This record gives sequence, C-alpha cells and structure tokens, in this order.
Amino acid sequence: MKQLDGKVAIVTGGARGVARGIAAAFVKAGASVVIVDREEDLGRATEAELSAFGKVAFLPMDLSRHAELPSIVDFAVERFGRL
Repeated sequence: MKQLDGKVAIVTGGARGVARGIAAAFVKAGASVVIVDREEDLGRATEAELSAFGKVAFLPMDLSRHAELPSIVDFAVERFGRL
C-alpha cells in the first residue's frame, strides 16, 4: 500500500515546473491526481506521461476565471468519486 492510496489531489499549474513535479510525486505515492492548467497541449502530455504511474485526469482551465473554480471540485468528484 502506498502512502497516498485513496486520496485525491488537485494540482494547479500542474503541466509544468514545480507543480508538475508535485503532481508526479503525488501520483507515484498512490494519489489520484487532477492536473489543472491553461496550457492544454502540455496538460494532455503530462496526463499521458503520469498515467503510467497511476490515476491522472487533466482539466484545461484558466484560473483567472473565478466563476469556474468550483467546477474543479466537481470534476475531481466526477472522475475519482471524492476529493
């Protein structure tokens, strides 16, 4: 059993940089990970790469659109059954 089995994490800006590394660490530790990023191509590529290690879902979104932020939680619950 991995340390984060059964947990769901949301990582914003997770398609690149430090946040991408955090997403990778979470999924390798057993968490299901939702990656949120405005760069759809990078996000899809990151989702594909990290899916080799566990459950990953990508949600394309510009976080400056504040009215859309609650949909991140809805997406996580829809994909993984919890947050």
